[in-house]
Amino acid sequence: MGLFAKFFGGMALKQIKALAERGNVAAQSEIGTMYALGEEVVQDYAQAAYWRRKAAEQGNAVAQRKLGAMYAIGQGVPQDTAQAMMWIRKAADQGDADAQNKLAHMLADLDPQNTSAISDAD
Repeated sequence: MGLFAKFFGGMALKQIKALAERGNVAAQSEIGTMYALGEEVVQDYAQAAYWRRKAAEQGNAVAQRKLGAMYAIGQGVPQDTAQAMMWIRKAADQGDADAQNKLAHMLADLDPQNTSAISDAD
């Protein structure tokens, strides 16, 4: 069970989903995680991506990072590096350390010879 559900004392899936449908960003992110992990629902990556997108569009950094990761590997969405980087960058720009790390690795993979200059002026 995810953090949101634990915080709300194991609130029933029906109640969390009702909050998500009314636009509650934390509930949307939680439902996405529940579908991704198959917690209290049948695992469904397309539904996970749907709910994570809802939360990501509202600026939830964790949902942005996780949606980006789904695009990176094509899990529940078509594999799309540009979409992956866009969502992960949004999370990184908000200070999400995991997203910053993932973005750095993605950028390094684009330059496997590591030929880009590093400057103290940046």
